[in-house]
Amino acid sequence: MLSNRTCKCGHCKKLAPKGQPATYTWAATKYEVQGFPTIKIFRDQGKNIQEYKGPREADGIVHYLKKQVGPASKEIKSPEDAAALIDDKKIYIVGIFAEFSGTEFTNFMEVAEKLRSDYELLGSYSYLINIWQWTLLSIL
Repeated sequence: MLSNRTCKCGHCKKLAPKGQPATYTWAATKYEVQGFPTIKIFRDQGKNIQEYKGPREADGIVHYLKKQVGPASKEIKSPEDAAALIDDKKIYIVGIFAEFSGTEFTNFMEVAEKLRSDYELLGSYSYLINIWQWTLLSIL
């Protein structure tokens, strides 16, 4: 967006009042903004764009966005980890991997990025026997 704060030349001063509304209109059209305020989350240099689905007050927005930073899936290393991660939510998506690499893990993480706003995603490569108990707990 154009800003007359960074450049004080006559050209920028003439363009700033006209350029900014045009930029807003272009961005609103490109990103399907229907009304204001609209918050969108851009990942992977804009390849993955998600609607903000969190609360509308400042503290809630900050909390939501902090959860959106970092890996999309949380690693389960122990039964205590699972107990701490599982709460009153009804749906969890759990990936079980021999190691955190390979095609299956990469696919899981791609899906995790797309679904992270709607679901809690958990991954494990250890404690495979108990993972099914954790999955059942999350479904109940």
